[in-house]
Order: sequence, then C-alpha cells, then structure tokens
Amino acid sequence: MFDSYPTQSDAYEFFSGGSRELKGLVTVTSGNTDRCVLISGGIHGDESCGPSSMTFIARHLRANMGRLNGTVHFLLGNPEAFGARKRFMEKDLNRSFLSSYSDSYEAKRGKEIEKFLINNRNIKGVLDLHSVPVGDTQMLIYKVRDKDIAQRVSPISTHLLYDDKHLKGLFLKAADRYLNCFTAAVECGNHTAKESHLRSMFHILSMLKEFEIFDEPELLNLFSSEVDDGPIITRYEIIESITPKTGFKYVIPKVATGVQISKGMIYAQSDEGNHQATKECCLVLPSKDFKMEYSEFGFLCSKEIITRKISS
Repeated sequence: MFDSYPTQSDAYEFFSGGSRELKGLVTVTSGNTDRCVLISGGIHGDESCGPSSMTFIARHLRANMGRLNGTVHFLLGNPEAFGARKRFMEKDLNRSFLSSYSDSYEAKRGKEIEKFLINNRNIKGVLDLHSVPVGDTQMLIYKVRDKDIAQRVSPISTHLLYDDKHLKGLFLKAADRYLNCFTAAVECGNHTAKESHLRSMFHILSMLKEFEIFDEPELLNLFSSEVDDGPIITRYEIIESITPKTGFKYVIPKVATGVQISKGMIYAQSDEGNHQATKECCLVLPSKDFKMEYSEFGFLCSKEIITRKISS
C-alpha cells in the first residue's frame, strides 16, 4: 500500500487542483450534502502526515464512489507554509482565528477559512489532523460536550479538553462557533513515521464511519494496529498554558506528559525568573520541541481517569 502512498509533493499538487471556493479545499461527494464532514490537515505547514493521509483517502473515496453516501471536505489549512515546508509564513495559523486580524498571511487565511465555515453550516463534524517533530505523541483534543463521539471516533487513551479560556485563536474554536457541531483534533505521532500516517488514515475513516458516510471495516482494521488504545482514558483539562519565554528550560527531573507537579513547585526557569505552579497539577506536552515559534511549551492541567465505554 505504501508503494503508492502520497509524498508531501504529491499532496501539495493534489490540493493545488482543488476548489475555487477556497484554496486548498478538495471535496468528494455522492451528492448527499445532509451527511457532511470536514477533515483538515496542514494547519501547520511542516506537518505532512495529515495532508498526505487526506490525499490517500480522498483518492480512495473517488475510486469507491458506490460506497460513499455523503460529502467530505478535505482542507489543506496552510498551503503556502506547506509548500515552503515551514510551520507558518508569518504567524501560527492555529492561533489566528476569531481575533482582531492583522495583515499577516495567516490572518488573511484565517478569514478565508472562517468564510467557508459560515457558508457551509451543513457540516456535522470537524476533524483536524496534526503531528509532532519530536517524539511520538498520540493525543485526542476536544470539548467536554463532545466526549461520547470523541471516544467512538478515536481509541487514543490520552485526552486534552479545550475550552473558551485557553488556546486563543484555535481553528476548532472557529469551527465550533460557526458550525456548532462535533470538533476534535488528533496528534497522530511523529511527522515522518509510517505509524503516524496509519493513525491519521484510521481517524479519517473512523470519522466517516461515525457519520455514516463511508464504511470499510477491512481498511479501518488494517490502520488501527498502530493506534494507542486501552480501557483507561487519562483526560486532562487545562489550568494554565506555558507560554514561550526567552531562556526557558524545565528544571524538573522528568519532562513528560502526566508528570505530577506540586503546588508551589518551581518547574521551569527563564530569563524572566522562576515558573511556579499555583496548584496541584500535571504537565501535558503535545510536543517536546521547544522553539520560540511555538504558541505554547506545554500546559499545566488537572487530571481525570476514566473507564472507556465499550460498544455493545
């Protein structure tokens, strides 16, 4: 299968020939627009996993139109940055929504995507695909309202809740505002790992199955082998974002998601001084790549252990 798997260049060319309505948009439809979902990837241009997986699945759907019953929008979030193989051109696109816009490329792109959302309120669900440059993070991100659908779409066992207070300018927040539907993001693992691409394709197909648009159990089972699953879910809720500071470094013995931090503990230092926890919490790191261009270096979170609901 991976002999014909799309490269980053293939994906860029595929999305370059997309819709006139919105640059980077490819729509595959049976004609049924009542069942409609949006799959996005490449919101960060250095993340090739999502766009390559979307290209593969879009082509697969086109080759199996008789089994399709609905509409799937595939969106390459940041085409310019994806073509340049950069995280963004001027500003993080995934922090450029629902705000007072500047004149950056990403601000203008955010406006274009928001206009598309406003004009396509028949969309019933949004899945945003991501990957990381360092490590192999698997994480499911959603609003607490969507927890039941999230558990059905993804077997990933590490969950992070987003809310109205944190992650300002997040794409999912724009989708939630304009569509008022299920919204979730998935960290699928490392940018370049084969396993991450399998996870990405699994989540796309699982999303299509959940919304009764397309179901191919054999392919879904094939891709599921690399997804981190289990009967126990660890769900984190953000207390505080850890924002990039010059000279920032963690000073705790272990730096990983789930590490307990006591109230009053100094967990990091920067040129601005010590960074101290104001309450009992856990460290959550969607990525272990700490560059100043990142919007956060992690989060301090509360933690909840949940037993997964088993489908009958």
